[in-house]
Amino acid sequence: NGYAYSQDASNGFLSFPPEADPLGQNTMYFDSADNVTSAEICASRCASELASAGAWNTRDRACWCYLTAVSLHCKEPCIQEVGVEFSVEDFESLGICEKSYCDQEWYYDPGYCDDFLAFDSAACDAKIAALTSHSTGETPSSPTTPATLDLRAYGYPYAQSASNGFIIFPREADPLGLNALFLDSTSNITSVESCAARCSSFLAKAGAWNTREEGCWCYFVEIGMYCKEPCVEDDGIEFSIEDFNNIGFCPKSYCDEEWY
Repeated sequence: NGYAYSQDASNGFLSFPPEADPLGQNTMYFDSADNVTSAEICASRCASELASAGAWNTRDRACWCYLTAVSLHCKEPCIQEVGVEFSVEDFESLGICEKSYCDQEWYYDPGYCDDFLAFDSAACDAKIAALTSHSTGETPSSPTTPATLDLRAYGYPYAQSASNGFIIFPREADPLGLNALFLDSTSNITSVESCAARCSSFLAKAGAWNTREEGCWCYFVEIGMYCKEPCVEDDGIEFSIEDFNNIGFCPKSYCDEEWY
């Protein structure tokens, strides 16, 4: 079909600045109504349209063909999608977009961005800043990072040992228990790096990899709600979009009956 390169859409799906297609004429959409029902058929259809790249979304069973030059494309920095993308040129040559698809200056769609994704623009901006500083070789100011670990590529410029006082938050910060997500090997999470990557895909503010349990936690409460566990030590690495040095100690321990 003429597409020498392909990638999983979760790796940072293809996007491009609005000015690359001001009239909206360089993107074509097909689905089952057009007899496009698979990634292979999608690629063939895009090739027939002389598209430089395209994508098959497995959730929506939809096909997108992009007519803009590949050099104008960039990789979505914050949103993780499902499917496969293909291109006439190597994806590795593409940089990170300066804005997310859901940024109001780009393609913001309330139904998709707010209702479906619950898109967090502040967390996304922080991730873009971290990714940009990582790619340019700049170092975030005063990160508390273990010497052998760098998670900036996943949007987390700060990391610390969980034994330093692991981060926690009062019960009232998450009364329904919906702001902490646990993942392990059953979700293909087997390391601190894969943990950080998955938390980043969910736009989590912070997370932790527990080396004893080989478990991953992603935290979604605002960073200002966190505090450090004063008594219990644990094993592993924690990571955050903000400096751990700005977080004080909790008034109660995780093991206090009034807490957890």
